[in-house]
Amino acid sequence: MTKNDDHRLNQAGAEAWESWWSGPSTASEALSGESERVALQTRWLDFFARAGVRKGAKALDIACGASPIAKAVREKWGDEAPDFFGTDVSAAALAGSQNSAEFVAAGNAAHLPFDDDSFEFVVSQFGAEYGGARAFAEAARVISPKGRFAAVAHLRGGEIEKECAANARALDRFGETGLLGAVRAALKASFAPSISRRPEERLDPSAEERLSAAAKLAESVIQSAEDGSARDLLARYYNDLGRLSERRFAFEPEEAFNWLDQVEAELRHFAVRMRTMVTAALGEDDIALIRQALAQEGLTAFRAEPIALKKNHLPAAWWIEAKAE
Repeated sequence: MTKNDDHRLNQAGAEAWESWWSGPSTASEALSGESERVALQTRWLDFFARAGVRKGAKALDIACGASPIAKAVREKWGDEAPDFFGTDVSAAALAGSQNSAEFVAAGNAAHLPFDDDSFEFVVSQFGAEYGGARAFAEAARVISPKGRFAAVAHLRGGEIEKECAANARALDRFGETGLLGAVRAALKASFAPSISRRPEERLDPSAEERLSAAAKLAESVIQSAEDGSARDLLARYYNDLGRLSERRFAFEPEEAFNWLDQVEAELRHFAVRMRTMVTAALGEDDIALIRQALAQEGLTAFRAEPIALKKNHLPAAWWIEAKAE
């Protein structure tokens, strides 16, 4: 991040996250581990307890996703919880968060659709950093004079950033094997009009040779990949692609090619999400810019510390708090 680079999501990034929230993950947060969810929930409940929960207060969750913060606060304080508002670039995420937030609005973290001094609390969990320092300045703008700000953000060099980088590398290496293209070419050759009704006579030798070579490369990539969600997904699709190739004549061509299109789209979106998370991760230089942006809006009492989300693990994220002195 630089003073002129606010890391806002580009179109590909927005589409990738929309794809994520449009899937089965709409019912949960984009963080998979139960221990991580518990650690974050505990931290948020502590923040609101220290800040003083007040019925009728307004809280804004930037890049709210499925609104895990609002859910945790409501479960703890019930009707005494603040009224939560949420904003996100993903329409699918907002649709899934409506049960937890009184109001949701599509919006970029760097350009919040709210008036100055609108909220007593502004919070974000793995979201505001995608808008860069400007997003934090926007957060400070909409906080009331005695309001409080807190955020969990990706940490450069932290466990999450390292896992995302490893996932992106595995996905890129898998793409370089050409396996998906080889499967598509082999199927296309097999499904071409032919006078023969015997499956073995409808195979194209060159296409089958290319497929075999690509499959060996892909298997090697998966075996050498670091443990993580990308390796698990690639292993599953590798097996599915093998079964499709072996039983290709049991499928209608349109069905087979549509499935391949879906696999390509999912892997492409997955890789984009991993890269956006790596790019959004904050270092000490970014924290200095964020502190400056918040101070310019009057939030001069500031602290930021790396935090671990699992016991006996290295830090994975930043915890950032700010308020007026």
